[in-house]
Amino acid sequence: MWGSSKLVMNCSDLVEIDLSNATEFTDSGAAAIAKAKNLERLWLVRCKLVSDIGIGCIAVGCRKLRLINLKWCLRVGDLGVGLNRYEVQGDPLFGSLLLNRQEISLLKLLAAFDAITSVDLPYGCFHIDLDGLTNLKQGCKSLEVLNMSNCPCISQYGLSFITNGAECLRQFNISYGPPVTLDLAKCLQYFSNLQSIRLDGCIVTCSGMKAIGNWCASLKELSLSKCSGVTDEGLSLIVQGHQELRKLDITCCRKITQASINSITNSCTCLTSLRMESCSPGSE
Repeated sequence: MWGSSKLVMNCSDLVEIDLSNATEFTDSGAAAIAKAKNLERLWLVRCKLVSDIGIGCIAVGCRKLRLINLKWCLRVGDLGVGLNRYEVQGDPLFGSLLLNRQEISLLKLLAAFDAITSVDLPYGCFHIDLDGLTNLKQGCKSLEVLNMSNCPCISQYGLSFITNGAECLRQFNISYGPPVTLDLAKCLQYFSNLQSIRLDGCIVTCSGMKAIGNWCASLKELSLSKCSGVTDEGLSLIVQGHQELRKLDITCCRKITQASINSITNSCTCLTSLRMESCSPGSE
């Protein structure tokens, strides 16, 4: 792929590569990139020809990888690579990749990155389901940032599998995902290091908001933008439980009144950013 092998061979100290919008970048190119042994950060945004096979090669070769961005990599998903016991023909770099009849999920491949700290999978993760999340239990122990926005297949039960697999998680984005119920909020309470969570566009329940207020982690950033179901009672419980909040986004939360503003004022004295567009809480 346009000299990927030569690039990696001659520039052996590469720690960062951005291949976003490389529409002709394929699994063969990914196999070449896998030779970049010192690579720490990789962007493959809109590389629509890359599949689980290419990501698997990178997983094996780039053991120092810390960040990988797979936005809009539509062929990378949890459908897996159901493969037979033969060596992939074509690119010789695939020669040592033995394939069997077992389905290998995207998150199982990602689990091979021992020290990865950030995974960004919005929009393109429609195929990630319970089987994929189960694999996070086995790997990604150092994961700190996880973006799974717009993942319609993820349930609260599935999310519970992450709690034991990503104990270092600091930032989590599940915007436009499952409803924020009591059960979902409870399964996320074990992220003791969680500092930032985005729930934009999610349906939230009062019991779910109450559970968030009782989390052991002390949130610094919370986004409830365009969430339906946000009420004065629920928001008050959250801000009382997370008084160290620095950033709060309640854009388009139209059910709140001046009571919510009073609760924020009294509880969140460290607040540096408050977004409340399209809210009408009063004019006091």
